[in-house]
Amino acid sequence: MWFNLVFLTVFFWISGLTTAQSFPVATTKIFNFANSDDSERLFYTHLSEISVFETYDPADYPVSKDLGIAMLAELPKNCSCPDLRKILSVTTPYQQLRFERSDKWTADLEVHGLAGYLAPFPGYCGSDQIELIEFYSPVLEVFRYDTSNNIYNYLSDYKNQFRPVRVLGYAYYSTPSVWLSGNAPFIKQGLQSPFYKAISVRFEIVRVLTKNEKTAFAVSRELVDTMVSEGWTLTDEVRPGPLSSQNEVEKIRELCGEMERCQETFDNTTGLYRPINPDKQYLGGKTIVGDCGYFLSNSVACFQQATEMYSFIPSYDGNQVIYGNYNEGTGNNSVGYASPHIFALLKL
Repeated sequence: MWFNLVFLTVFFWISGLTTAQSFPVATTKIFNFANSDDSERLFYTHLSEISVFETYDPADYPVSKDLGIAMLAELPKNCSCPDLRKILSVTTPYQQLRFERSDKWTADLEVHGLAGYLAPFPGYCGSDQIELIEFYSPVLEVFRYDTSNNIYNYLSDYKNQFRPVRVLGYAYYSTPSVWLSGNAPFIKQGLQSPFYKAISVRFEIVRVLTKNEKTAFAVSRELVDTMVSEGWTLTDEVRPGPLSSQNEVEKIRELCGEMERCQETFDNTTGLYRPINPDKQYLGGKTIVGDCGYFLSNSVACFQQATEMYSFIPSYDGNQVIYGNYNEGTGNNSVGYASPHIFALLKL
């Protein structure tokens, strides 16, 4: 009897504590509006919707989409979540509507209002395993926001070249509210995130150009522009390419080992362009016209989808330079390993 009384007392005490520390917090959905050609999008939540459309006319962006994820609409008052990230809807000096963390705000950003709150890592304070990822396209010079659920859709986006820039934080599925527990540290165990403790590594893609039934290859956008001005036609065909020289090369070397140089060349004899590995290949009569990053060496283990590339002596019958992931020539003409995608995630 005495034991049962103690048990019931403890049970009710624990039950009351749990009830007191578990409570719903309202969420706010993330939306975008797009114009008809989808080259621009406006990103906002209902917390900033009115002030956003004081600057942007919604009639110019007729296609709306619910991204299916949400931020917290308010900072929880009943439990301690000190690292929740306050997100603002802002406009850049270039009239790009973006999300920005309040601690990263700068004076040149016009603030439209609070967008909501995100968690700093998956599971913190009830968040889900959903990164809100900022993507950027150097081609369109615009930003996108998407989730880790859709990140693999961007791997081969050769046309727009969107790649992840940063993770703003971890979001919630679009339900009216989420239940938070007051049991520190509010972390869901066992979550594995494709972006958590990873960096986005940029790869270049080898572009195929034709002129007078000849085929040449270029990597850098500057060289492609030069060739087009010289009468070359840029085709839709692409080949795996080297690591971009804009990446954190030393960090990648530290994790994956050495890499080999990639240089753009022009062959005066054939009039053809192609990238080579000067550490492995004889320059001959070719002229170096620029750098094009780094070929992977033994670091293929870091990027499982990397493929070995070969460069060949021109076929004078058809005036062709073959550059691909197959070897039909004599000897080992490997230039190194290349990636078939414009970015990959490297775990730190």
